[in-house]
Amino acid sequence: MAPFFYAACLLRYQLGVVDSIQVGLAWAFVAGRFVHSFVRIATTNVRLRGIVFMINFGAVVGMWTCLLLGQFRFA
Repeated sequence: MAPFFYAACLLRYQLGVVDSIQVGLAWAFVAGRFVHSFVRIATTNVRLRGIVFMINFGAVVGMWTCLLLGQFRFA
C-alpha cells in the first residue's frame, strides 16, 4: 500500500497542485500507519488490524480518486 501512497504524493508534487483534501488524506494515511503498527505490536487482534488497514486503504484510494478527478477536470 505504501508504494501507491508514495506514487500519489510524488505525482501530486510533480503536477504542482496541492489541496487541503490531499494533505488531509495523506496525514490520515500516515496516522493510520502508526495505529496499524501499534495494533500489530501490542495485540494479536487481526480483525482490528484489518479495520485499520481498510482505513489506510480508503485514504490511498481517496488520494488517487482526487488526483484523477482533478486531472480530468483541468484537462
